[in-house]
Amino acid sequence: MNLSNFSIATDNIALENERHYFDLHNNFAFMPLNFDAAKRTLTLSWLRRDENWVHESDPKNLELKFEGVSLFKIKERDSEESYSEDDCLNTIGFIHNELMDEMEAFSNNVVTEHESHLNICFETGFAIRIACGKATLNETRNV
Repeated sequence: MNLSNFSIATDNIALENERHYFDLHNNFAFMPLNFDAAKRTLTLSWLRRDENWVHESDPKNLELKFEGVSLFKIKERDSEESYSEDDCLNTIGFIHNELMDEMEAFSNNVVTEHESHLNICFETGFAIRIACGKATLNETRNV
């Protein structure tokens, strides 16, 4: 997976580019996802939270677009958890490609030869696993 204009932060709760650190755990709420099987694209969206600790300089929206998707796997949420936590990221990172049943972990914040599946886990146990050719981060400042 080529991360074209961003990286996964070493704390595995954020994305980074040359200018910004985007704290997906504290400052952004996960929003809709859109998978287009015919085009092999997946788009994941986050909305800046309206809380006093969130900087207004953070973008209003973040969008991760995955192209050339070859794996898109979802793990259901834990039914015992509060629905209010469905939009809260727990961790994001790369997981070993052969551990196909594992959906609650990560092993690295960078792509390696054997760890190129991105695993995105939320507080409720909901998780998304992705393999693709290219991932791009888009920011929307004013909505």
